[in-house]
Amino acid sequence: MPADLSANESGIITEIIKKLFHISQDNTEHIVRKCAHFSEYFILGTLISADCILYIRRPVSLFSLFAGLLTPQIDESIQLFSPGRSGELFDVWLDFTGFLTGTIFLSVIFYIVSKNKGIKPKQI
Repeated sequence: MPADLSANESGIITEIIKKLFHISQDNTEHIVRKCAHFSEYFILGTLISADCILYIRRPVSLFSLFAGLLTPQIDESIQLFSPGRSGELFDVWLDFTGFLTGTIFLSVIFYIVSKNKGIKPKQI
C-alpha cells in the first residue's frame, strides 16, 4: 500500500485512540503503527502454531519458525518498491517478536490442555 494510504489508515485509528484516551502527544501514530506490526504477527504466530498442533501435535516446528522470520522479511522487502515506503530492519524484528509471542502463547495453552487431557505429541 502506498505511504499516503497507509498513513491515512493509521491516522484514523490514531485519532480514535487520542479521543478515547484523551491523548495529545504527537508520537501516538508511531506507537499505533508499531502495535499493529506486533499484533498482526502475534495473530500469525497463533495461527501457524494452531496448524502445527493440528497436523504434528506440537505447537512449534522448525518450519513454523522459518516462516515466522521469512514472512516479515518479505513484507518489508515489498515495501521497498512501494512509493514513499521503506523497509525497516527494526520492523522485521518487531514482527518476529510478535510471531514468537503468539507461538509461545498458544504453546502454553496447548501444554496446559494436553497435560490435563493426557494428549501426547506425535513422534517424528
